[in-house]
Amino acid sequence: MRVHIAYVQGAPLRDYERAYVPSFSEELRQQGGELGLVVEPDPARADFIILWEGFEYKTLDYLRILAQDPLIRQHAERVYSINYEDHPEGLLAGLYTSLESPFHDPKRHRIWPFFLMNNQQVYQLTREEVLAGSPRLLFSFMGAASHEVRKRLFALFSQPAPGYLVQHVGKWYNHNDEERGRFLSVALDSVFCLCPHGYCSYTPRITEVMAMARVPVIIADDWIPFSFEENLPYYVKVPERDLEHLPDILSGHRGRADEYRRNARMLWEKYCSASRRVVAAVESIAKMAAQSGDRITYASYQELWHSREFLERAGWTSRQQLALRMEQHLRRWFPTTKVPGVSNLMRYRNAPGMK
Repeated sequence: MRVHIAYVQGAPLRDYERAYVPSFSEELRQQGGELGLVVEPDPARADFIILWEGFEYKTLDYLRILAQDPLIRQHAERVYSINYEDHPEGLLAGLYTSLESPFHDPKRHRIWPFFLMNNQQVYQLTREEVLAGSPRLLFSFMGAASHEVRKRLFALFSQPAPGYLVQHVGKWYNHNDEERGRFLSVALDSVFCLCPHGYCSYTPRITEVMAMARVPVIIADDWIPFSFEENLPYYVKVPERDLEHLPDILSGHRGRADEYRRNARMLWEKYCSASRRVVAAVESIAKMAAQSGDRITYASYQELWHSREFLERAGWTSRQQLALRMEQHLRRWFPTTKVPGVSNLMRYRNAPGMK
């Protein structure tokens, strides 16, 4: 099966993102041959096309970028996206790390972990290492207060206790090696590792915890589970409203924790490990491509993107955009200002003027 891999033409990319397609392509060249997966430089000869989308939040202008992309215009039925932004709109068929309702369409979207992890040290852990030992803590969390769920978590559990460790970390991305090592040591000493809602419902902690054969605890009501083939229990999902009952809830799952954590490590090895992450993602897209009845034409995309229903869900109608701008300007002077029907969009948009 021939795969063409490219960026969306004209889309903004950060410097580090420009290395993703070459890196992804090289891993596929090295690992895909035995499975019949070949990188194809000519999109016209490819069985399907993977378009990488950048992390930047999308605006109405992005629809015009997609509409002008030559690969989408000429080969829309064979185009699939890899998208890892925090709050995507699901504009193309493909793999999405953090797609949430109401944008999720199971016919054309798969929920997929991002193929790289922030903490590179997890790749160095062997299965024997992570399955050995007896964790002392029932649960732990180390992170920033980037969402109301996390703020409640710190308020409830930040005081030292023998059964858990919840610690606020001021920065959330550029950790040094010592801080990354500290995260690993605490997680490995925990039966359950909390993965609460941050800037979005997905957090890289989920796959990092799976790599460590620990049980991720999802505290994000909007999170949609990964589209793995296996229907195996490997995580616990706790409703945001039940946060104060966390110790009792997790104690109730303690008896199955060994099963969960073994499943978590097995699934990580199959879908997220350095030797499988790219091939697994491409195989998932290949299975989508094989379902020819679900392919979308360029005309169908245009109809979808410009439908009133979709534009309202995305907050991209003229009325919504005007109201959003009003709120942005008002918040410069009155930070608690809320325009009815608009403020809910603000939690999904790191909009210009609000940074």
